Amino acid sequence: KDKIIAIHVHDNTGEVGKDKHMVPFDGGGVDFEHVAKMIAISGYDKSIMLESIQKTSGRYDDLTPEAFYKRAGDAAKKLAAMVEKYKAEMEA
Repeated sequence: KDKIIAIHVHDNTGEVGKDKHMVPFDGGGVDFEHVAKMIAISGYDKSIMLESIQKTSGRYDDLTPEAFYKRAGDAAKKLAAMVEKYKAEMEA
């Protein structure tokens, strides 16, 4: 816990050498259930930064910036809820 200073999160498609910085849960390259569980186990309780970029993957080309930010915000809330679920299970 004391050694983790910051967590930056994004998703990818899993293609080697193609870091697309997608919104979490959009690329399928990251097991976010596992990520949430590891964050909960670590005891980390600070901010988690989304490192998602609208223009790198092509997936969000039809979204307005506002729609992209909403999608990212919804993903952040989903990840936070997953972390909290694992924390609650550990306390039970």
